[in-house]
Amino acid sequence: MDSLLVNNFIQKYRKELGWTQSDLARQAGLSRQLIHAVEGGRSKPGIEVALRLARALKCTVEELFPLPEEWQLQSWPGLEEGRCQLARVRDQWYAIPCGDAGSFDLADAVVEKTGTELHIQPMQPLGHLPDSVVICGCDPGLAIAARMAELESKGSARPLWRSVSSSESLRRLAAGQCHLAGVHYSGQSGSLNVEKVRAFGLPFEYDLIPFASWEQGIMVAAGNPRGIREVEDLLRDDIRFANREPGSAHYSMLEMLLAAKGRGVPAETPLTVRSHGAGAQLVASGVVDAALGLRAVARPYGLDFVPLLEGHFDLVLPRDLRSHNPVGTFLDTLASLPCRRQIAQLPGYATA
Repeated sequence: MDSLLVNNFIQKYRKELGWTQSDLARQAGLSRQLIHAVEGGRSKPGIEVALRLARALKCTVEELFPLPEEWQLQSWPGLEEGRCQLARVRDQWYAIPCGDAGSFDLADAVVEKTGTELHIQPMQPLGHLPDSVVICGCDPGLAIAARMAELESKGSARPLWRSVSSSESLRRLAAGQCHLAGVHYSGQSGSLNVEKVRAFGLPFEYDLIPFASWEQGIMVAAGNPRGIREVEDLLRDDIRFANREPGSAHYSMLEMLLAAKGRGVPAETPLTVRSHGAGAQLVASGVVDAALGLRAVARPYGLDFVPLLEGHFDLVLPRDLRSHNPVGTFLDTLASLPCRRQIAQLPGYATA
């Protein structure tokens, strides 16, 4: 990937020392204007300038100015033309699509397409970006925790939450594309998270961190005009139903509940959605009569809710990432009383 910027980590090392650009200029015997241009990635330093900067910042030239192959960006699943955010998981940098179609998250890069190839152009050197913790999982309470963690860190640790199913979260965690993955598999007698994660076969040691419990069920229009009372009603000929994708936790829940009644999930469903919010939007707009989801998601859309099971949402954390500072910041926020109280106020929620 060709970049319009000269990537560097000058700002990172400078801020660790508590220096301004003027401070660095004095220590390195260079002009502040030159520091500004090189740090901003708009000027390629010569050998003498690079050596002076490295000596002043007490690091190596290689640490300040990594070779292009050492910071090459990989595309996250679903990356297309448009805007993206950049984050490092272990030693690999990823270009992550900005939220959903309605997201106005600040982007770190733009993605352009030439033929079948995507070209990722950072807007600033990677060394300017805050350390990130990438979180996958479909619990909307994660949005609250992510925002609180960012505020408490004063912007030094940036949580990037992406709402994807439990199975997809585990796939991305196994591939090294995120730091934390959320799961909420449920059985008739309680949570199946431990069994499901073990059966997935993650290629590293991990811990399960309890996050919250919630009401899982069927989101229906206000007043429940179609008279949907139980899971079998979703199979009625007069019901338009938006299913979740096979392999997702809600699809597995539907499969289990119908099997207990001697029924099976339809081989084909006219509509399939990949998030609680997408299902709620379809019900609210009258496109479908029902969709699987959470009471906490149904309420803001003015929908009624038919409870089916209590779900338990856990976070899967690879043990080698526990010492990663943004991960620790996020976990500290999760354990804090203000965060737990905020999440417990969501309809149908209880903190773990």
